[in-house]
Amino acid sequence: MTTSPLLRNAVESLEHGLDHYSRNTGLDRKFAILHIDQAIELILKEAVRSLGLSIYRKDRKTTIGLHEALDILQDNGVAVQERPDLELLHDERNSIQHTNSTPDEDTTVFYVETVLRFTSQFLPNQLGANLEDMMSQKDYEEIYGTFEDRDVESKMQSLLESSAKNSILDTASSIVSASICLELLLRHRLPETIENVDQMTIEELLGLAGETGVLNGGSQAFARDLLAVRNRVMHEGYKPSTGNAVDFYHFVKRLVEKDSG
Repeated sequence: MTTSPLLRNAVESLEHGLDHYSRNTGLDRKFAILHIDQAIELILKEAVRSLGLSIYRKDRKTTIGLHEALDILQDNGVAVQERPDLELLHDERNSIQHTNSTPDEDTTVFYVETVLRFTSQFLPNQLGANLEDMMSQKDYEEIYGTFEDRDVESKMQSLLESSAKNSILDTASSIVSASICLELLLRHRLPETIENVDQMTIEELLGLAGETGVLNGGSQAFARDLLAVRNRVMHEGYKPSTGNAVDFYHFVKRLVEKDSG
């Protein structure tokens, strides 16, 4: 089967991103995020195109972005389970581009795991793409042959450790790690009877957390404060105080420990 140029470019961007990720310097983590986010956007555009739909906006000069592609796919019955985490990745990419932020190691690991999980399922299932044929055997084996998605509890602990480590020297990264940990906790701890939790926005999760007793009123309000600070960090280049970062880290840590006990 002939591979479209769009999909070929996506796989090349993915390989470039993961090559930078393997080097694990601050600059390489930036490039890793930029490349893997570009790969995801191209994959989603290819999925839209595969439905026989145009990837161009009404002006016929510019193509749709990640959020628009996700909306079109959803409207056409294509569910992207990792959507909330892919949107977080896109926010991280925008933060790097506009505020020159540097993602920490554990947060970068979270994004890479999300992308590997998404591509390993979405590409063959939705696009009929055989990754083994599109990548060198060595790269495929190193990337996907050894990939094992961690359980949620392990991911939360890594993010908490990152939040604690950065709470003094890199408060912005500390806030991002704490907010991702909070979102993972809510998705994991909401009652199993609630459907489509993985595809809900954080606002929807917070509302349900209050309704079901996962968070009490005070915790719900503090969680909203954390997300408001996180949005300022990602979109405005805001640098929280050490006290702010430490408080939010301890807040999320108490939630994790409470629900784990």
